[in-house]
Amino acid sequence: DRFAASCMASLAPAPPSAAEPARPATGEHRVSPQRILVPLTYGLSVRYAVATGLLDQLAEVATPVVGLGWDDPALASHLEAAGFEVVRLPGATISHAYRNHAHRLDLLHQRLLASPTTRIRAARRKRHGLNKARFVEDARIVRDRVALARPDAAERTRAADDAMLTAETNVAAFVELSERARIDAVLSFTPYHDQDTLLLVAARRRGSLALVSVISFDNPTIRGRMPVTPDRVLVWNAQNADQIDRSHPHIPTSDIRVVGAPQFDLHRRADLVMD
Repeated sequence: DRFAASCMASLAPAPPSAAEPARPATGEHRVSPQRILVPLTYGLSVRYAVATGLLDQLAEVATPVVGLGWDDPALASHLEAAGFEVVRLPGATISHAYRNHAHRLDLLHQRLLASPTTRIRAARRKRHGLNKARFVEDARIVRDRVALARPDAAERTRAADDAMLTAETNVAAFVELSERARIDAVLSFTPYHDQDTLLLVAARRRGSLALVSVISFDNPTIRGRMPVTPDRVLVWNAQNADQIDRSHPHIPTSDIRVVGAPQFDLHRRADLVMD
């Protein structure tokens, strides 16, 4: 309920526009002029959004448009039968050059974490011993740290992000999809996934709302930086809120909301208990 309420607060009711074409009713849901794209690019996102009833609650104040990240005719049919509009998301195309650039941005982000979790993560990597993959990763980290040590390198790396996204990814395809589907907001559960990242960037470029929900308690400390500055970040607990606040100082504290873990609400439903 707190999750849905926070999303609802972000979607301020918009007065109907005479210039806007009438939209057909979808299922039993009340049609709202606010269209919110909910990408499902990860299996657990289905449980997070569908099984918990979050989509149904969002449909009380907006028109959810489900973006599927993979071909799944059965899931698409299930959602459409429940009254939801479904679109297939484009595949994300991201060049090696942009991934190197993003890795440097993540190194800049990690400087802000400085938490016990980062030390645990480093120890876990070392526990598995030295192998080819780890050797390559360590060499890349050293290379990027040297590059970022140059004067003004951090500022120039951050400033280059928008141009790199345009030149080295297919973000234009996600902008086109959002325009075609008349999307007013994007709600991402997995902002670190490529398709979600490009959808959130597309939302920012179009002036739409970008909403992020942390799908797991460990995401703030192991998943790297947020690809955009969200209008609202929904987290599990106060510890997560502090982690986001510390590692993303550009996100106003008032835009970080503790809502709990919606996927665990299922365990409180007596009708689902088998024994």
